[in-house]
Amino acid sequence: MKKAKQIPTLVGILILGIATILGVFLINKTQTFSLRATPQVSPEQVRITNISETSFSVSWTTQTTAKGFIIFGETSQLGQTALDDQDEGTETQKEYLIHHATLKNLKPSTKYFFKINSGGKAFDNSGQPYEVTTAPTLNLSLPESDTAYGMILEPEGGPVKGVVVYLSLANTTPLSSLTKTDGTWMIPLSMARTINLANYSSYDKELQIEEIFVQGGNSGTITAITTTKNDNPVPSLTLGQNYDFRQTASLISPNSPSPTASFLIPTISQAPLPQASPTVTPKPTGFSLEPLISPGAPKLTILNPEEGETITSQKPEFIGAGPAGQLVEIKVESESSLVGQALIDQKGSWNWTPPSNLPTGTHTVTVTLKDENGLLQKVVRSFTVQAAGEGLPSFTATPSGQLSPQPTIIIGTPTPTPKPPKTGHLTTTLIFLIMGISALIFGFYQFRSI
Repeated sequence: MKKAKQIPTLVGILILGIATILGVFLINKTQTFSLRATPQVSPEQVRITNISETSFSVSWTTQTTAKGFIIFGETSQLGQTALDDQDEGTETQKEYLIHHATLKNLKPSTKYFFKINSGGKAFDNSGQPYEVTTAPTLNLSLPESDTAYGMILEPEGGPVKGVVVYLSLANTTPLSSLTKTDGTWMIPLSMARTINLANYSSYDKELQIEEIFVQGGNSGTITAITTTKNDNPVPSLTLGQNYDFRQTASLISPNSPSPTASFLIPTISQAPLPQASPTVTPKPTGFSLEPLISPGAPKLTILNPEEGETITSQKPEFIGAGPAGQLVEIKVESESSLVGQALIDQKGSWNWTPPSNLPTGTHTVTVTLKDENGLLQKVVRSFTVQAAGEGLPSFTATPSGQLSPQPTIIIGTPTPTPKPPKTGHLTTTLIFLIMGISALIFGFYQFRSI
């Protein structure tokens, strides 16, 4: 009888050991490389602003561009979604460095929980969802319309889209706005609530100090101090610069420290912000600031709403520019018509709010005037009023992760130590060979997959 060939079991064990070491090395290398290649999509500088009885806004930044939206609900189970404001009205989400989402159609005096989905991962607040309570319903007459607005520019002079403008007043919840395509921003001050949300904010419309902070991401930031008298419009602001408009339109210096720390709105905080320092930096020689609207601008224009824009407010504020001192007639038409008048102030700006709610649907606004030379000017613009919360696409929430995800290595339950095989047994040796080769192939595959 022919004797079967034998392969020393020691050789199989040696091959298995080498393969195991190489496999572990390749897997660790894969994890290390993957961590380095993973974009930094964790939300930073998370801020809550614009709290009202039916809505609030959440803004954050990421180190690299990422898609983002909010998962929210009345319980920690969440279940609803709110898109980044820059994605509303579009069919696909885009990636941004600066994010600003508005949660709408909420219930008054209700606690809401939310997480931020960034780059496909859900981030919470140190293991718990973020929490916000909406404002109570106020059985009061609406305050007189008052809007702060302006324009954000690049250092080269062009308008900047998609940066966040934060505005703070004493004893008022923080406010914010996302810049539009033409670089303009608008913040309704009259609807702002007090810190405790129990009333509309009361402020001096001439002398109240306003502090503005602009988050431009990699393009830079802006800090500015102005007063309520000079906020419609605020002179154009350029990224990377700091301004003080309290007494004279003055530039502080590029990239200089903020005049007051209050520009950095505390994360998830509704505490009142400290007043700005009264120090006024002299205006550098030869520097001039062009206002958003030239005081003598002869051309009649509509700044808000934009052509074809979809809005959720049923009492929008119409804002525009034209020859100072002239009277404009505003007519809003849909199923019915509303007509009003507005005087263009000395800065060359006008604003008007309809006396009653506009119905949902498409509307046309027509603004006309006869200037001092008897020439008739007319501007026509269409827009759509949409019920709050309509038209939001549905998303499947990604399972929640930690605020700063870390790789986890799971170690399995130890297996019983096998009995020593008989030396020279071919079957046992082949088992070790197969296990070693499998580990080697798996490690190599993992390394190639990165």
